[in-house]
Amino acid sequence: MQELSAFYRFVRLPARAQLTTLRVVLLVVFVEIGVRWIPLLPLARGLGIRLSSSGDVGQSPIVFTDRELRQIDATRRVLRRWPIAPSPCLREALVLGHLLRRRQPRLCIGVTRRGKAIVAHAWLEIQGSEIGKDEQFRAFVFSRS
Repeated sequence: MQELSAFYRFVRLPARAQLTTLRVVLLVVFVEIGVRWIPLLPLARGLGIRLSSSGDVGQSPIVFTDRELRQIDATRRVLRRWPIAPSPCLREALVLGHLLRRRQPRLCIGVTRRGKAIVAHAWLEIQGSEIGKDEQFRAFVFSRS
């Protein structure tokens, strides 16, 4: 029944939002396959995203265009319902990084310890702003070697 309500919500979207959502679905499928078969660095590069090479990011406000806001909204809407991955942060960062590649996004990967487990999280850094960052996570710094 939930699938029908999601379908009806999709049908009620404006045409531009529907097209954006369909594009995002195709991109999410591509990223899902890529995450499983391609190492992260070549996958990110292929999507037009660089890995973050600095741990210091100043927060500065970023103003998105209407198109970019539709892309962000569609990506989050699709990944909220994505049945394959229980933790979609890497997929979200890769999809949004590709959609917003003109802004030269950087992929950040961070870790934290939860009990005995080490948990990872991914987010984007765009023009000094962090999108999807969780303050519990400490960013890796990727060096060029």
